[in-house]
Amino acid sequence: MPPIANAALVISTTRAERELEMVGEGNRTQEIKRIGARNGTNIDRRNSVWNCPGFILQFPKAEKDANASFVLNPEGGCF
Repeated sequence: MPPIANAALVISTTRAERELEMVGEGNRTQEIKRIGARNGTNIDRRNSVWNCPGFILQFPKAEKDANASFVLNPEGGCF
């Protein structure tokens, strides 16, 4: 980072470093939602919007096949 950096560069660099440092912690989705809810910024690398229904955990098709009354989560097609 240059000795004199603007705020946007500091924020983007910090977010990139945090993503690398926290890999495997299991909080990436929550971070995407938290930052999106706070200021509407989409930080997902796939350019999905932070509140897309596709971020909801989807159960395997086998659950639906095993139980006809099982209702799957909506799919948002975000990715």
